[in-house]
Formats: sequence, structure tokens, C-alpha cells
Amino acid sequence: MRRLDGFDGLRALAAMLVIAYHAGSLAGASSAGPLWMMVAALKAGVAVFFVISGFLLYLPYARAIRAGRPLPDWREFARRRAIRILPGYWVALAVLAAIGLADGVLTPDWWRFFGLAQIYDPSTLFKGLGVAWSLCTELTFYAMLPALSWALARLARGRSAGEATRVQLDLVAALALGSLALRLFMAGSALAPVPDAHVVLATSLPGLFDWFAVGIAFAVLRTAWETGSTLPAALQALARRPGRCWLGATVLYLLAAAAQRGEFFLPSYGLAAHFAIGLAAGLLVLPAVLPAPLQRSRTRSFLCSRALTWLGTISYGMYLWHVPFLHLIDQWAGVPRGVPAFAGLLAATLAGAICLGAASWYLVERPAQRWLRSRRTVIDDRRLPVEALEGHA
Repeated sequence: MRRLDGFDGLRALAAMLVIAYHAGSLAGASSAGPLWMMVAALKAGVAVFFVISGFLLYLPYARAIRAGRPLPDWREFARRRAIRILPGYWVALAVLAAIGLADGVLTPDWWRFFGLAQIYDPSTLFKGLGVAWSLCTELTFYAMLPALSWALARLARGRSAGEATRVQLDLVAALALGSLALRLFMAGSALAPVPDAHVVLATSLPGLFDWFAVGIAFAVLRTAWETGSTLPAALQALARRPGRCWLGATVLYLLAAAAQRGEFFLPSYGLAAHFAIGLAAGLLVLPAVLPAPLQRSRTRSFLCSRALTWLGTISYGMYLWHVPFLHLIDQWAGVPRGVPAFAGLLAATLAGAICLGAASWYLVERPAQRWLRSRRTVIDDRRLPVEALEGHA
């Protein structure tokens, strides 16, 4: 299996965008000052995670459908997803709850937090580990992906390779449009944010599926490219120019922040801003989807550098631990408010997040994955390759 270069680096960038946003938010730089629009846009790094998940996790299914092979085994998929997500999250949640930095966990609702179901109740949505709302949405995506893949495989059965590609893209596009239509219905207009009354639905998979759909579509197109099919000329032209992709993504992020006109919870963004964020995330990820242009670019050297690859490896722990660490800094030292304080706070938060992320990876996440490998003694053709679930293919 070939390694998919660049995705560890993309994960690192997405994590650092979110960390920078939270540092800027605490310093007040995301709501006031000359950089507010740029800082407010950083929270959309979460969309990059969703696009990456859609691509990497659907890619083995897309390859199986293209080749007419049996789909990867859903039980192996579930085991690998559970061992990748839950140990690190459970340890972080338990430790932070014990020291009073995860509100609401040590209550009768504890099962919601440990079961990643807190987003389905407004009273628990913002408690526990605040950043874990995205993990709840990811978990729902994991649960539905084998069923969606089965449906796509059924529709593609007996068709030519080109027709199978179109069928997959058409159905995924229809589901994405349904997600966007739902957001429009909840907000009542293309610009208004989603009201608090609908925040649970906006935060769950139906309200955010279109971001995953971008990654799924990329997986289908990547599979077509691997088997010699010609991709749309516009897509290939974009992929050959990573710098333009990232410039376009930056412009779209800023337009989304301007369209939203203020600080809002990311899933509450209105349709126009939400759509722009999805396009921006797709543009950020696109250069890594088609590897030939990436291999000839400086972008590849940057994304595949040892430092960024390592940061991508520990990025899950960085994501889990950075907000509590940020609040500890505020409690211990006090954080000056304003743009000048943003840089210092960001540097301190990144340093702490990297240390805690490394500890999570080396002490919890990697040992858990090694344990699973030691338990996996039989690998047959129906099981999902280890590499595909860890950012490789």
C-alpha cells in the first residue's frame, strides 16, 4: 500500500488553527481589533479535520467499489476507530474532570461524556471537554460510513468504472445538498446564523455532513485517478497549483468570517459562511489528494517535513488538551486582553499543547494501538488495512 503523503502535516495545521483561535478568543483578538476577522476564521480548522476524515476513511471503500472487491469489514473498521479515538479521550476527560477542568462530567450525565453523546442534549453540549463536540460528530460519521458505503456499492454494482464513479458522486452530492438545505431551513436565510433552538441539530452529522462529503468526493476522484481515469480539467489545474489553492482557501475563510459578522459557535454559522468554510477546507486538502503535483511542489516539502509530520502524529492529544491548558494559564498568570497579548499567549499554548499531545501519544494512544495490533492475529481480504486508518494508503 502506498503512503498518502501530506495528511499528517494537514492534521497538524488544522490543530494549530484551532489552538490559535482559542488563544485569540481568550485574548479578545477574535472579536475586536484589526485582526479580529482573521482570528475568528481560525476556528474553521475543524472543517479541515472533517474533510480529511471523509477522504481517508472512505478511500478503502472507494477502492473496493472500483475494483469490484468485497467492502472492508465493518467490525475491523469499528475496532480501529474506537482504539484510535477513545483511550486518549477517556484519559483526558477523566483527568480533567478529576481536577475540576471538565465541567458536568462527575454527574448522572457522565455516560453522555464518556459515550461522546453530549452534543445531543443542549444542557450538556458545551460541558465536559468543549472541543469534543467535533469528536461526537466524527463518531456519528464513523457509525454511518459502513452503511453508506454498502448503499453506494449496491448502486455501483454491475456498472462500468466511470458510471460507478458518477453514481457515488451523485449520491454524496445529493446528501450534501440535503445537509445545506437543512441549514438553510434552520436559519431561515442564507446569511443568518442558526438559532440556539436548533444548535443540537446544527452540531450533529445532518447539519455538518457536507464537509465530510467533500472528503468522500475526493476519495472517489482519487480512486478514479489511480486507475487511469481523466479527472476534470479544472480540478487538475487547481491541484497543480497548491499555492493558489491555499490562497483561495484563505480568502474564503475571511469571507466566511465577514459574512457571519461576529463571533459564533462554528456549527451555528449561517449557510453562506458554512458553505465557504467547506470550500476552503477542500482547497486546503486538495493538493494532498492528487499526489503527482504535490510531489513536485514546495508544498509537499512543507507538509511532509519531519517536524510537521510529528506534530500531525500527536495532533489529537494537542486538540484534546489545549483548551484546559489555556485556561490554566489564565488562572495562574492572568492573560492581558488585546491583539498584542495574542502572540505570547499563542506561543505558550502551543508549547503546552505539544508537550501534552506528545504525552498523550506516547503514553496512551500509541500503546493502545499496539495492543490492538497484538490482538489482531488474522487479516483477510475483507478487513480494512491498518495503514488506511492511520493516514496511509
